[in-house]
Amino acid sequence: AEGEDRIMNAIGYLHKNYSDKITLDELSTRFFVSKYYLCHEFKKYTNCTIIQYINNLRVSHAQKLLEETDKSITEISMLVGFPNVTHFNRVFRLVTGKSPTQSRKLLRKGKTL
Repeated sequence: AEGEDRIMNAIGYLHKNYSDKITLDELSTRFFVSKYYLCHEFKKYTNCTIIQYINNLRVSHAQKLLEETDKSITEISMLVGFPNVTHFNRVFRLVTGKSPTQSRKLLRKGKTL
């Protein structure tokens, strides 16, 4: 149960801080465990790696911004924690199967602005 609590706390932390630069070193220090243990336990409870989890979180927030705002792709990538827009595009496509631009068009289709 202690491991599970720790992972739940880590997940809570990720949800609050997904737009910041998050490192494994910082997480392992913050939650008083080794990086290896943290990665192992995280994968056990969530079925994905910490990096995958953060990327999914960031992409889901990006999708919301793509749909609800007129911010540029570059602005959105910065807001959700990707300082490099090329990396953002790559991760976004990996997670959703579409580019941010394609996603924006699809998300807005049928919606009157």
